[in-house]
Amino acid sequence: MDTYAIDLHIHTALSPCGSEEMTPNNIINMSRLKALDVIAITDHNAIANVKPCMEVALHSNITVIPAIEITTEEEVHLLAYFSTYEELEAFFCELKKKQRNLENRPEIFGNQMIFNSKDVMIGEEKTLLMNAIQISFDDAVILINHFNGAAVPAHINRSSFSVTSSLGFLPQDLPIYCIELYEGNHIEDFLLNNPKYKKYKHVISSDAHCLTEILERIFFMELINNTSKEVVNWLKTK
Repeated sequence: MDTYAIDLHIHTALSPCGSEEMTPNNIINMSRLKALDVIAITDHNAIANVKPCMEVALHSNITVIPAIEITTEEEVHLLAYFSTYEELEAFFCELKKKQRNLENRPEIFGNQMIFNSKDVMIGEEKTLLMNAIQISFDDAVILINHFNGAAVPAHINRSSFSVTSSLGFLPQDLPIYCIELYEGNHIEDFLLNNPKYKKYKHVISSDAHCLTEILERIFFMELINNTSKEVVNWLKTK
């Protein structure tokens, strides 16, 4: 087993709240500067910039996990990780059927920029990505599991857009084995005050929306290797 530095929650400029500096090459190069081994691209309700980031990472030692951050109808942020881009794409094709067809207004909500692997903007997502998807938290977890993904409730130590703030609890009868803790909040205090969450594996992530927010080497996984399959298996097993 080897130890790998991880940040599994990074947004690109496709997310309307993401900085325009969050292009594929900038993200991979900053991750290299911070000596990370594994990252995940987790845009809000969209996947268009995942593949370009994966293509850029082929020229580095960094593994990019295909992923997405879903906003469920209860306004819960739920992370979904997959071993291959094809699994993510198949999942997203099903999820997109439940997306509200409201148009983005960039002057209000921000740009939603799509890049190629050369950091050239090749389009903008017209559908507003900040809106909740018309799927419940429970059904979203089940759908992720159906496509062989790992469902991880996002930043549960936050007071907004988390399963704890929106639902008040984490359902016990779902295939969830890992939770995400936001690096910027008091993690030890949260776990001390909420001992019921200690039974879950946890990851510490940045939820980076700009380059400087990407994690330093503060969270590590012990894995056989740093492939997407190995990381996703770690996330979805007890």
